[in-house]
Amino acid sequence: MPISHEDLLSIWKKGFRNGSIKKFSHIERAFFRAAIYYSKIKGKIINQALISKIKELADRVLKTIRTKIFEHGLNRAQRMLLGKTYKIFPIIRKWINEDSYIMWLGTEILCLIH
Repeated sequence: MPISHEDLLSIWKKGFRNGSIKKFSHIERAFFRAAIYYSKIKGKIINQALISKIKELADRVLKTIRTKIFEHGLNRAQRMLLGKTYKIFPIIRKWINEDSYIMWLGTEILCLIH
């Protein structure tokens, strides 16, 4: 799927506002800026190798603390389902379907990490 100049600009602006662009290395930042300039001249980027690298950087820009917490919670929930936890506590199957429980699992893991 081609990436347009407008898409790249909106990702750059969002990353600049939330500070995630500052976490990029100089090479990654230069690559992203070059992609913006290239798309401005050529229209859309259609090279799949470039698109995959740009999407990787865009995912890092657009990832918020909420999505990080949710991912940690989903990982923990999957481990609980693969283990025997849900057999011991059958109510966990019901809880795992709720977003608030997944968020709680994610925040618990983040608190233990720090």
